[in-house]
Amino acid sequence: MMNAVQMLVRHWAFRCIQSLLLVATLAIVAIPAAASPYAETGDIQLRHDLEYLADRGLVSVPLTTWPMSWADVISAVESVDRTQIEVPATLNLLRRLDARVANGLVWQVVESSFSIGANEKLNELRIFDDRPEGSVELEGRIEYTGKSFVANLQVGLVDDSQDSESVRLDGSYIGYIFKNVAITAGSQDAWWGPGHAGSLILSNNARPVPGITVRRNVATAFESPWLSWLGRWTALAFAGRLESDRGVSQPYLLGARVAIKPFRSLELGVSRSAQWGGEGRPESFSSLVDLVIGRDNAGEGVSREEEPGNQMAGFDARWSLGRFGVPVSLYGQLIGEDEAGGFPSRYLGMGGVSTSFAVPQRLSTVRLNLEYSDTTCQFNESSPRFNCAYNNDLYPSGYRFRGRAIGHSTDADSRQLALVTTLNSADRKSWQATLRSGRLNRGGPLDPAHSLANSRVDYIDIDVGHSRPFRGGNLKIGIGFTDSDFVATSQSSRDTRFYLRWESKLR
Repeated sequence: MMNAVQMLVRHWAFRCIQSLLLVATLAIVAIPAAASPYAETGDIQLRHDLEYLADRGLVSVPLTTWPMSWADVISAVESVDRTQIEVPATLNLLRRLDARVANGLVWQVVESSFSIGANEKLNELRIFDDRPEGSVELEGRIEYTGKSFVANLQVGLVDDSQDSESVRLDGSYIGYIFKNVAITAGSQDAWWGPGHAGSLILSNNARPVPGITVRRNVATAFESPWLSWLGRWTALAFAGRLESDRGVSQPYLLGARVAIKPFRSLELGVSRSAQWGGEGRPESFSSLVDLVIGRDNAGEGVSREEEPGNQMAGFDARWSLGRFGVPVSLYGQLIGEDEAGGFPSRYLGMGGVSTSFAVPQRLSTVRLNLEYSDTTCQFNESSPRFNCAYNNDLYPSGYRFRGRAIGHSTDADSRQLALVTTLNSADRKSWQATLRSGRLNRGGPLDPAHSLANSRVDYIDIDVGHSRPFRGGNLKIGIGFTDSDFVATSQSSRDTRFYLRWESKLR
């Protein structure tokens, strides 16, 4: 592994020196800060802490739409009535959150960081996490947070990645905040829905799609008595463009989501996404209107040639069942690959149960998620439709970006049962363990567009990760094992993997 690091450093020496000089120059005048405008997708520790509090009825902000506004995180932490808390592990959790958001609303801040990561073998079954995406990667970040203007320049150098781009700007954005509306342009990872092992409509499985996003900056409730019952709510819409090297070059990816919290115990979400336009496809205003109003099926007011695009839409919910000893929450997501009568149809499905508890001896908190997903159209019917999910005749490359599914990491026609465990300790250390079993591409027929398997594969996957402060930064390290059986050929394979990442703030 050291030889690989040395080779990469030599290969990218000139670019690294340029990037690091820029980072170092800004770091000289940097004012230390604890938070950026957004809590990033993949922050397992933060998500665990917020859900732990939510399941105990202590916070009421929506938690199923990532990235989250740090303003919402701060509001959630400050709203907790600590005089009613008697569990030491919960108080310690709040102190840990206090440390993360202490300077979250300091304006005119420049912050910079540097990270290095390595993978011996990439795990293609992504969950809600943040780990290296190439055999070796170097990354520098410069971030500015103002009262209205925000910006983040993130340059990554990736060796032996899954696509041909070795220099990346993933995570970079510029934004402007006006009253309670934030407008950003860039490429940020996103995660829509309550799942931990995957999202059926938008996850961090594929690289982030460059585009423009408009969102509510703070999830406040309506002041009107007619709508205040909806509770705190968040909403966003985005428009991005996919790559040129695909079946239909450079189609647009559009999406919108609304999540509400009518009760502290219940969160509801509605999501919609669409592929529209692209080379050889209609991009007129009337075509966009047809897409928005759902008139996009041939024979329903449009011809086959005039179909505006391919859409997915659906619902999700997360419900905490109360505080009877150990809190339990149920969650689920239904995403339709088609439309019928103005509503989604041909659903993909995901459901799970979650519980969390304290470990008094170590002032630690633990979360367990047992989650099932099926990415087959009409998954709940006796005759499901194969080669339907994440695929469409209008767009041969499907609902994918740079070879990866934009939705669930298992891609189309797959079933998975996952157990995801997270432990956060008092000293800012964290452990994660994931056990998964399932079948990829269970429909059987060859599917060359499938990002993981062009025929049926049964697998068992184990992944263990650890995060801790180390040498002035934060170290993430993990190991994993996958046992795969290729049903069509009666062959099998067993793979082990290892990854690490170290990130440090530049002062």
